[in-house]
Amino acid sequence: MQQRVNEVWLRVEGEEIVLKDVDVLEVEDGLFIEDSFVLGKTEDDEDIVQKRLTHYPAKHLVKMVWTENALVDKVKETVISELLADKFESLMDLYEDEEEVELPEPAPPSKDDPEFNPYKKE
Repeated sequence: MQQRVNEVWLRVEGEEIVLKDVDVLEVEDGLFIEDSFVLGKTEDDEDIVQKRLTHYPAKHLVKMVWTENALVDKVKETVISELLADKFESLMDLYEDEEEVELPEPAPPSKDDPEFNPYKKE
């Protein structure tokens, strides 16, 4: 899930790092954090901004903080919808498991059955 985060707190090699107002892409094994930094100045004294994308394994994440009302509401909606989707999926799995009961195949007619006709074409 990609989202805007006001603060990301990380602990890397014993040092705490706080990144502010960054875009985060959450994956199974951690976070990709997109930010930018000033690389230098142009001849017109304008900043040269360099974008950066960094992967941090999940073990480094301490916390993520949202302080803007719109971001707080968006994250809450996302979390609630994911919880509902997970619950619905688990209920559907239970329902599908019940439907997968296989009925036994009817036994082929026995040669001893008086109505069995071995010359009948099917």
